Amino acid sequence: FTYLSVGGGMAAAAGNLAALTIPLQYARALGTLLTLVICVLFSVRSLRGMAFLGKILLPCMVLLIVFCLQVPGGADDVSAVSVKTGFYAVIQMIGYCGMNVLLALSVLSEAGKSFYRKYNKKVTLVSAILIGCLLVMSNAALLPHIAEMKDASLPMVLLMKSYGRFGYYFSAVVLYLAVATTLIAVLRGMIEILKPLTRYHAIISGLFVMTASLIGFQEIVRVAYPLLGWAYLLWVGGTKNNIFSCKKESGII
Repeated sequence: FTYLSVGGGMAAAAGNLAALTIPLQYARALGTLLTLVICVLFSVRSLRGMAFLGKILLPCMVLLIVFCLQVPGGADDVSAVSVKTGFYAVIQMIGYCGMNVLLALSVLSEAGKSFYRKYNKKVTLVSAILIGCLLVMSNAALLPHIAEMKDASLPMVLLMKSYGRFGYYFSAVVLYLAVATTLIAVLRGMIEILKPLTRYHAIISGLFVMTASLIGFQEIVRVAYPLLGWAYLLWVGGTKNNIFSCKKESGII
C-alpha cells in the first residue's frame, strides 16, 4: 500500500507539473504516462541511473530553496499557524517520516549489500545531515508564505513565479527530478516484491502505480501518506523483524 500510495502520488505530481508547463490539452495524462514509462525503464536497470539523477537533483534543489528564501513574505502570514494546526502538522510530519523511511529501505538495503558496513554508516550519516538541512531550509522558505500556500499542491512552483518564466520553469524541472527519483525507488521496491511471482513484474508495477495516480496527488498526500507512515512506525515498534534486526543482511547499519 505504501508503494502504491507514494508511486501514485509521484505519478500524479508528474502529471500536474506537465499540466503547469506544457500547453497541451492532455498534458496531465501524457506527463503521467511518459514519466511512468521512463521510470519503469530506469527501475529495471542498476542504481546508477537513479544515482546520476540524484547528483543533478541535490545542487539544483539547494539552489531552488535559496531562491525561495529570497522571496519576501507577508508579515502576518506566520500568525496563520495556530496551536491546533501546528499539532496536526507535527502528526503529519511524523507520518511522512515513517513513510519515507519505508520507501528508502528498498533502495538502501540493495545498495548496502555492495559496500562495506563502515562505508554505509558514513553514507547514511551524510545523507541524514543533508536531508535535515534541506528540510530546515525548505521550511524556512515556505513558512513565511503559509497563508497563501497552505492549500497549494506545488507551492515552490507558485513561489518561484516571482522570478518570472525562468523561476517558474526551473522550479518545475527540479521538482520533476525529485518526483522521478522517488518514483524509480518505488517501482524498484514493487519489482522486488513481484519478481518471484511473475516475469512481467516491471509492467505490472507500472500499471498499479498508474491506477493509483487516478486518485490524485493532493488526496494521496493528505490522507494516505501520514496514515501509512504511522502504520509502518507502529509495526516497526511492535515487531522484531524490523530494520534493526536485519543489519547483517542489509549492510545498512
